[in-house]
Amino acid sequence: MATFFGEVVAAPSRAGGDDDEEAAAEREETPEDREIRRELEEKREVHILWSSKLSASTGSFTDEQFPCSKFILAIGHNAVAFLSSFVLNSGCWEAIGSVKLWNEWCRTSNTTSVLPTDAFCLFYKLISDPTVLLCQCNCYVAEDQQFQWLEKVFGCMREEDLQVTILSTCPVTDYKTPESTLTLPSPFLKALKTKEFKESVCCPLLEQPNIVQGLPAAVMSYCQVWQIPAVLYQCYTDVIKLDTVTIEAFKPVLSSKNLKSLVKRPSDSKSAGPVRKRKKIDLEQKMKIVKKYEGGQSLSSIARELNLATSTVKSILNDSARIKEHVKGSAPLKSTVITKQRSGAIYEMEKLLTMWMEDQIQKRVPLSPMIIQAKAKSIFEDVKGKYSDPNAKFVASHGWFNRFKQRANFQNVKVSSEAASADTKAAEKYPEVLRKLIEECGYTAQQIFNVDETGLFWKKMPDRTYISKEEKTMPGFKAAKDRLTLLLGGNAAGDCKLKPLLVYHSENPHAFKGISKATLPVHFRSNRKAWITMALFEDWFINLFIPEVEKFCRENHIPFKIMLIVDNASGHPAHLDDFHPNVKVVFLPPNTTSILQPMDQGVIANFKAYYLRRTFAQAVEATDRETGKTLRDFWKSYNIYQAIINIAKAWADVTQACLNAVWKKACPQFVHSFKGLEKDETYEEVADEIVKLAEQLELEVDVGDVDELIESHGAELSNEDLMELEAAKVKEQTEAEDEVEEVEEPRHFNTKEMALAFREIDSAMARFEKMDPNSSRFLKVNRGIDETLACYRQIYEEKKKATIQSSLDKFVRKVERPATSTSPQPSTSKAPSDDPDNVMPVFSSSSSTN
Repeated sequence: MATFFGEVVAAPSRAGGDDDEEAAAEREETPEDREIRRELEEKREVHILWSSKLSASTGSFTDEQFPCSKFILAIGHNAVAFLSSFVLNSGCWEAIGSVKLWNEWCRTSNTTSVLPTDAFCLFYKLISDPTVLLCQCNCYVAEDQQFQWLEKVFGCMREEDLQVTILSTCPVTDYKTPESTLTLPSPFLKALKTKEFKESVCCPLLEQPNIVQGLPAAVMSYCQVWQIPAVLYQCYTDVIKLDTVTIEAFKPVLSSKNLKSLVKRPSDSKSAGPVRKRKKIDLEQKMKIVKKYEGGQSLSSIARELNLATSTVKSILNDSARIKEHVKGSAPLKSTVITKQRSGAIYEMEKLLTMWMEDQIQKRVPLSPMIIQAKAKSIFEDVKGKYSDPNAKFVASHGWFNRFKQRANFQNVKVSSEAASADTKAAEKYPEVLRKLIEECGYTAQQIFNVDETGLFWKKMPDRTYISKEEKTMPGFKAAKDRLTLLLGGNAAGDCKLKPLLVYHSENPHAFKGISKATLPVHFRSNRKAWITMALFEDWFINLFIPEVEKFCRENHIPFKIMLIVDNASGHPAHLDDFHPNVKVVFLPPNTTSILQPMDQGVIANFKAYYLRRTFAQAVEATDRETGKTLRDFWKSYNIYQAIINIAKAWADVTQACLNAVWKKACPQFVHSFKGLEKDETYEEVADEIVKLAEQLELEVDVGDVDELIESHGAELSNEDLMELEAAKVKEQTEAEDEVEEVEEPRHFNTKEMALAFREIDSAMARFEKMDPNSSRFLKVNRGIDETLACYRQIYEEKKKATIQSSLDKFVRKVERPATSTSPQPSTSKAPSDDPDNVMPVFSSSSSTN
């Protein structure tokens, strides 16, 4: 079972040599320092304010302790919301106290009221049994305040026969498991209990090496020390706001002994007398009521005729317009509910706006309400013609903006009042700060890495090409809008390029049929938006980056001590430093990425130019052969698998000199000239080569078109882009629903196809031999091809032997068994094989001799 830790003793009672150091520090304090420290300690004191009702209900509060048989504690927003919905809302509870505290994350009210309305931590008692207490703690209790909280809360309780139940939540990424957290069925529930808790728990116990932290750990530690039976139910989830999936994960707790009797049930209602059964009225009957009223029948007579309440009939008539619309829309007449479905131009606009905001957040672009509202109006103007009156107006008011944030769950997104620009002053100062940190820790250029995400429209042509123009006029999804995200990186020395992480919107693209994703030249991951989420980045860091750099250090005989420099994007977890003691993560200052981030200083732009060059060269090769294949044919057949191969080759084209030179602004001390090495290609040279390849393809492309295409991969999504991406999602979902699942046969070698391939290669080489007047050159090429194909020839020979042996075995088994002889026959068989299929009954004796 897992463990927990928390500060459960007062600071002065800690054992060890720290007391002498603290006393010496106190002696060196000035009077002003002591006064400041005293004021801070006083300010950070935890105050628990009990209601006078508590004394009246227990009748024994005079001795500063009251009896408590059950103490239920919910910690954190999700746990508090869950208990509020299923336990606290039964109406059987009464508020009796609150906590007032102050720290760096929590500012409770300064009011002296016993029950301040803005308190983050409230206590309740069960009216029918005052010894049952419940605490909703939705505030942060700092480490130095946890002991005070425990001492003051539990100090007021008589702990005989007390049982404690704690509910809390924790990010899935904090769960320690040998497997990737991405494979876990999030959310899930785990339990942790003290030795004294003898009852069964309603979910699996938390395993080692997981550790519970914070206030849950402090409470559990306190209960363990004072031998109080306690159990913690911790839900691992990846959502901040309680949703239906997290509710389902928490629900087993309601069946536990301590909570089972407290769960809100319909029978808990205080209403007296018989409950009138709710009468369901279907759409057909509602239409009859509307027609009767429109025919001149009074409201009261309709109610008497149909035995309905007058208020019910009135509500139906008030809703007559919506009822008629649903009938016109072919809604089932026996339906008893008119479902309000959000649709139309505003609904479509909000879907596209959400996608645009998420893209901006991924790109670390600051957002302001004014920018969001302007984008909303722009999208609405483009989509309104499809759904409503072209003259319809949408003002994007502040009220709409606040409601949209709630619907789209953007409450926790940082929206600034104005867009921020690059912080040049911070960027000028930071290289010196970084240099000192590197020198203090003793890092070399080989041990310092940087990574960055970038988007890539893998099947996009320059806008002025006829293929791009033709695609724009075609209905449906445009392949040029198909986007993937890459994570590229390397070290400051330039001698270690990390294997790219590629995130695509489809888990199993059709082009991958028969291909194992483990053999791809990239780390392939997927999610519906093709973005690198926090969970994906953490998985990459733990399971891919750390093993790869450790292997690099081992092979190059350098100490395994790594610094990873990343920007402060929301998708980069702040706790990455906790995962490995030899890997330090350093975050660039806010708004300095465009100035300092090494990968943004030329590596990514060069990579995208190399990718475009590779793609154009492949198109030239495909259309240059005497096969009649046109550029349109090639572009139509170009798929995501071929794109991944070109991505890997383009990444290989990025030179060591380029990887080193981009560190000039962040770590200039590591940049060198690479004298004696081949001159690095410049971006301009690659762009010129792309233009020449485009001319061979008869495309009208100049250097400006190449620049525009390269820049478009990271540009803000236009309204047209958003609509195309949404169409792609719908298309993918439809195809997934319609597609019949097939069992794909994995790729494998067979002797017939291999023999044919070798004959074709020999035939091709024979043609080259006839044409080449230089026999030495031919022999050199032929020898190189033989060496390259040696692995395939080895596989072929082994499979050929296995095929011959299999044919012999089948022949032997087909020979009829001779008639059984009454006299013993000498046996010529060898010792019996362990494999029954290898037994040859033809040569076995029919009986054994003693």
